[in-house]
Amino acid sequence: MGIFDIFRKKKEEPVEKITFDKLDYFVDKETKSLNEKSESFMEEIKKDAGQFSLKIKQKIPSLRLINLENRKEQE
Repeated sequence: MGIFDIFRKKKEEPVEKITFDKLDYFVDKETKSLNEKSESFMEEIKKDAGQFSLKIKQKIPSLRLINLENRKEQE
């Protein structure tokens, strides 16, 4: 993004006109599009959750070795 990008007009997406004959097609197309977006989003979430749980599983054994009862409290 350059300095002069703030002066550029944002391009507006053209409004799509739909007739009743094409309404079913439009609804199906939009439904498929939203399903694809949600599936890709869920795949990313599952991947991130898997990586997070793997990291946690790797760090749990070292946390179990820490004995908090023997630690000296700072005054």
